[in-house]
Amino acid sequence: TTTYCWGDNFDGEVGDNSTTHRSQPVAVSTTVTFQSVSVGGFHSCAVRTTTGDAYCWGWNNFGQVGDGSAFEHTGPVAVSGLSASKVSTGQEHTCALGTVIPVCWGWNLDGQLGDGTFTDRATPGGVSGLTSSGLTGIAAGAQHSCVLNTSGVASCWGDNFDGQLGNGTTTSSTTPFSITGNPSP
Repeated sequence: TTTYCWGDNFDGEVGDNSTTHRSQPVAVSTTVTFQSVSVGGFHSCAVRTTTGDAYCWGWNNFGQVGDGSAFEHTGPVAVSGLSASKVSTGQEHTCALGTVIPVCWGWNLDGQLGDGTFTDRATPGGVSGLTSSGLTGIAAGAQHSCVLNTSGVASCWGDNFDGQLGNGTTTSSTTPFSITGNPSP
């Protein structure tokens, strides 16, 4: 099946090898069939159906496309050395459930890559202290990220200015921590 995108395409985030705004769906320029697509602030990523290879395209000045470069791509390019079951795009970073560990790459101003640093990465790097075993989901927010395990427990990291990490504080974290307890109404 063909993957379609549309909308603002200033940085190539539609993936049709152009920067032309698209008010109707157009085919993403690839012969690869994707099982899932995630659309971020100014970039998009997808996971290939048969192999789990990840592809990204669009704005890339922080390395959020994951191919080791820092320039925009108007069509899909393979993420360096990554096979994944799920991918999620944030504002200017990307995370994925890799086969062994969850990984993130791109902008890291608030620790949203979860590797214990504030250093941007142009290729996938492991999230500290986590394995992909038992994880069912991953989500990249504007400047924070979370994973969910089979028991329904979330672990989050990154920007916490508005309490989005769920730990009862507004202190950001460069490494994941589990959110425990039941939410109160």
